Amino acid sequence: MPCRFLQGLEGFLPPPRAPSPAPTQLDPVEVDVQDLGGFLDPETPPRAPQYAPSTASIQSVALKELQDEISYPEILRYTDKALRSLLLAEGVLRSKKERPVIMCWSCGSRMEAADSRSTSLRCSEGRACPTRARLSNVDDAFTPFGPTAASGGDKDFATFVRTAWCYGMKAGADQTAHLIREPGENLLTVHKKVQRHRQLHAIALAYSEMEHSQRVRFKYVVVEPDSARFGKRTTEDGSARKHVARTLVLKGRKSKEWTATPLQPSLSQGKRGMPPESLDEVLGPMQKQIRRGCILAPDGGQAFKAAAGAFQKPLLPGVRHGQKLFTPTAVLRGSSCQTETKKRTLTKNIAKKSGRDYKMAAGDNCAEGLLGNIKTTLRRSGGIRAQRDKLSSLRALSAAALLRQPGLRRVLQAHAAYRRALESGVLKLSPTQAYAVNSISWLGLAEDQVET
Repeated sequence: MPCRFLQGLEGFLPPPRAPSPAPTQLDPVEVDVQDLGGFLDPETPPRAPQYAPSTASIQSVALKELQDEISYPEILRYTDKALRSLLLAEGVLRSKKERPVIMCWSCGSRMEAADSRSTSLRCSEGRACPTRARLSNVDDAFTPFGPTAASGGDKDFATFVRTAWCYGMKAGADQTAHLIREPGENLLTVHKKVQRHRQLHAIALAYSEMEHSQRVRFKYVVVEPDSARFGKRTTEDGSARKHVARTLVLKGRKSKEWTATPLQPSLSQGKRGMPPESLDEVLGPMQKQIRRGCILAPDGGQAFKAAAGAFQKPLLPGVRHGQKLFTPTAVLRGSSCQTETKKRTLTKNIAKKSGRDYKMAAGDNCAEGLLGNIKTTLRRSGGIRAQRDKLSSLRALSAAALLRQPGLRRVLQAHAAYRRALESGVLKLSPTQAYAVNSISWLGLAEDQVET
């Protein structure tokens, strides 16, 4: 019986729906093959799926297989005596039987004992030394345990090795604090202790990276320079932004060699990003590291072009990041290359000769990729938010060192190299200045100097 409220509206209402059919099971015989992909041959034998490797090779920067590395459960089982033996074997500590040759950090003369029974050393120049340097704690001087031993504290080998293991594995401070915390320990106290030890590891690794960069010499290779900053903050008056942890990277094509060099902090006004590099700050490292038969392939920075002209190196054009120009290939003028460069650098797998000139790849962004990997390492270890300028640069260089080779032994070897450089007088730092961030002078950075 129709509803009385709908009478007279039959022409305006849609027709009633037919009832839905009852669900039935689909017969496989009635399935259209074209609907399921008729291009597939059902008689083709199935093949095992092939997957691309999820990790990179051992020698790549993405992932490294650590050889002969000590696991963390093994470190937990080590006693203090075993940990001390480990540090002695790696060169972090000095054996008591070893007679150290320590040079004065003021005048460079040899430190000698006053007599055969004396346990302290003093500068052999005596009053001629500007500071009359004296060294009372010889065994622990210039080691990471020197400041603790000088104040009468106990040397905590367990915390040092455990934090070194975590830092070498690129773990952050929070993860390290939870990992090394003993039952009943206050978490805030452990976190402060972790931060102190991480600063020691960053200083040693940064010096090892600086030492490596000073030894590298690029020869007969295409070198790509690039720079980046890994931290920024607004100045106290709010008028400008300060860009810290600026790093210059030089990377050779067809080569695994690369270097990282710290640059002076810079300032920018308004919404501008980091200002471009200046010739004065890049000319020194590039002129020292780039030697015979090299070709420069910068990203369009004017400072790199001026540096190439300053020490007369061929310049490969084609890439200008500021103008969004990425030419696949570029032409290198043969007249700009020496005979030695043509024979040893411009080989078949790098360039193709076209008349008197050479066609080459304009740029493969290998230096820019390295800077991205360094920033990723900084993010993992929590060092991207460092406040002080020098500490930011130290952490950036330590991230570059861990990118080159991670692991506990890498950190311990860096401490050993840093101790030897301090004892030999190369760094000109006293035991109290060796691990003080504000006193470190070998970075070449000053807190009150910036590039504008």
